Amino acid sequence: MVQRTGTKALVTAGACLALLIGTAGVADAAPRPERTGPHGGILVAIGYEHINFEGERYPFYADECRGNAAPQHQDVIEERWNDRISSIHTLKSCALIVYEHGALGGKWNRLPAVGAYASLPGFNDMISSVSFLRPQV
Repeated sequence: MVQRTGTKALVTAGACLALLIGTAGVADAAPRPERTGPHGGILVAIGYEHINFEGERYPFYADECRGNAAPQHQDVIEERWNDRISSIHTLKSCALIVYEHGALGGKWNRLPAVGAYASLPGFNDMISSVSFLRPQV
């Protein structure tokens, strides 16, 4: 037997489906930085295996670098990424200092926040450690 469904029931079912699936809104327009770093930090930069942002990606996570935040250090980059990064995108949260050797040693170069560094002259495939700093205003 075919049963008729009233308009009220269809509207209710549609509203429930919209809540279940979700709807795009203002909150989706500007998502917060991803907080999936190993220590709960936010994504502050992305290193790339090759120049021009090509190849595999290596995410850099740190706490917010705002106000009186002390510099944060990653004394050693993950072994498989040591001396492999050839380009970097820095995001608005932190500036980076990249170092030639582990434990913040050797020559270094400061990369300001919100930058796209398609190549790293003098540092191509040489980065072994990094510091995250408050961006200069």
